[in-house]
Amino acid sequence: MTKPLSRSVFIALLYQSPKGKYETALVLNPESMPAPGIQKPSKWGMIGGRARKGEKPLETAQREGREEATVELDPSVFQAAHREAGTNDHEVIIFLAIVYERLKLRAGDDILDAQWFPIEELPPNMYQSHFKRFALFEDRL
Repeated sequence: MTKPLSRSVFIALLYQSPKGKYETALVLNPESMPAPGIQKPSKWGMIGGRARKGEKPLETAQREGREEATVELDPSVFQAAHREAGTNDHEVIIFLAIVYERLKLRAGDDILDAQWFPIEELPPNMYQSHFKRFALFEDRL
């Protein structure tokens, strides 16, 4: 019997201003202890998280937007998706979503903060993997 596939979904949520400048929505994740003796510091990252059983990737992205930054994202704002090579039992999907109205962000219950950042001024305390994930969509901006 094979282990069921698990999935994480992230959103590169961008606001494009009338002048063509981009800002991205990031959330500040709280400090955590994923295993005894391992401390993960608080860092900024893309909106995202694990899919629930039976949930489609786009549904996960929309739910995570609501839960982490209290934003409602219409399916029409999702422009592209990238599937990262992961392990045999886990996949990671990153969506590019572009909005033309600067949505009001508010941190959800499990998030410390939610803010817009100019795409060229991402915070230094952001997950390294998320810096790399933004680069996936550079040719589309």
